[in-house]
Order: sequence, then structure tokens, then C-alpha cells
Amino acid sequence: MSFSLTRISVLLFTAAIVAVIGFSIATFAQSNDEAGQLTEAAVTYPIVELDSCGSKTACREYCNDPTHIAACGEFGKAHGVVSEEEAERAEEFAEQLATEGGPGGCRTPAGCESFCSTIQNLETCIAFAKEHNVRDEHLSEAERIAAYIRAGGTLPGGCASRESCEIYCSDFSHAEECFNFGQKAGITQ
Repeated sequence: MSFSLTRISVLLFTAAIVAVIGFSIATFAQSNDEAGQLTEAAVTYPIVELDSCGSKTACREYCNDPTHIAACGEFGKAHGVVSEEEAERAEEFAEQLATEGGPGGCRTPAGCESFCSTIQNLETCIAFAKEHNVRDEHLSEAERIAAYIRAGGTLPGGCASRESCEIYCSDFSHAEECFNFGQKAGITQ
């Protein structure tokens, strides 16, 4: 079983909330299934509620702008792709970006994701998440990884970012090392 460190940046909260909204809006269609939730049928563009974005890329870019997070959250709630709580957290995050910035001074979700995707910034991103009352299994996993590193543990192959860890751990010849890392860090069973 291969362990991918993709989760690390997801664990770090900052872009995760906005990414959920942006990804959901850009990926799912405007047709609803029997439960009223969006399905992955053909997307009908433009999406009027999102400034008439005309493509998946344009909608992601639109929702990645902190000034549009509220509109994207409302769209996501209306179409069942985000919960009320996720939308509220996204709006709070947008306000934080606009007033004080995120971890490392980032001002956009993409900037925060970039900052938090490197291991050297893990502690800063965890502190930011805690300060903003984000408590979930992803934060717990990030804390376990940070504790493992503080105790002298290392990442597989010496990778230092989400991207480099993904590349390293996607190579089947490193599967055992990556899996062992996950077990030692306490994030896999």
C-alpha cells in the first residue's frame, strides 16, 4: 500500500475550505440526482451565480478569489456540495485573508496552499488552524506528522513538499517506505 502525502496540504486547513467549494462547483454539474445533490453529469456553463464563469478553470479561479468566497459558498450550499458549516468557515477564512492574511501572510487560497504545502511551514499552518478553531481529523493527522518530525522522524525520500512527496510515493518501488512512514507518524493503520 502506498502512502501519498497529498493529505498534508489538505490537513492544513487554509486552502482546504475554499478548495472544497471551488472544486465542488467546478467539478459537479448543475443537474441534481434524486437526493437533490449535484452529480457529475455534463456541466452547463456559464454558471450565472458565479459571475457567469464559462469553464471549470474559470470557476475555480473565480472561487479562489477571497472576494467571491461568499458567492461560491452560497452556490455550494444551494446545490448540496458544501454544508452550512463549511460555507461559514470559508467566509470566515475569506475575511481573515482580507484583513490579516493567512499563514505566512498569504492573501489568496492558492497562496496559502503553496505556503502550507512545504514541510518547513507545517507548524505555522497548524498553529493558524488551531487559532481559528479548526478541529478535525485532518488537523489531528497534521499534528501527528509534525510531532513525528519534531521527534527526529523524516519524510520518505527526504521530500520537503506535498508535490515532491507525491512524486516520490507514487513510485511503487517506494511503497513500503511511504507506508512505514505513515505507520510511524501515526496516520495509517
